[in-house]
Amino acid sequence: MFDIIIDGAAGPNMNKFIRLLNRGGRIVSYGGTTLEKPTIDIFRLFLCDMKLVGTSLGSDKDWKEMLQLIEQKKIVPIIDSIKPFSESIDAINAMGATGSKQFGKVVIQIDPIAKL
Repeated sequence: MFDIIIDGAAGPNMNKFIRLLNRGGRIVSYGGTTLEKPTIDIFRLFLCDMKLVGTSLGSDKDWKEMLQLIEQKKIVPIIDSIKPFSESIDAINAMGATGSKQFGKVVIQIDPIAKL
């Protein structure tokens, strides 16, 4: 369970995030990369004193302060999987597949170009 979830995708995972929050927890949403309008379990949200906060990326000062907080609190993203670049199309398609069990970031690994 979490006190805060920071999300840039929105979409169908919003209710999963609500179920993962502690009482009084917050979801901070800064984007909608799924391009889907989320359905929110509003009853759980208010019965458990949770907050849903929308935000933009803010100023340069805000960005620097966020990076400092991430470093100080040792915040790390949840990684679902790491895929080689050769599988990137399959990885992207799998994220949007019906019934996808993806939870967390899908990382596409790009190998550096070999030196000649």
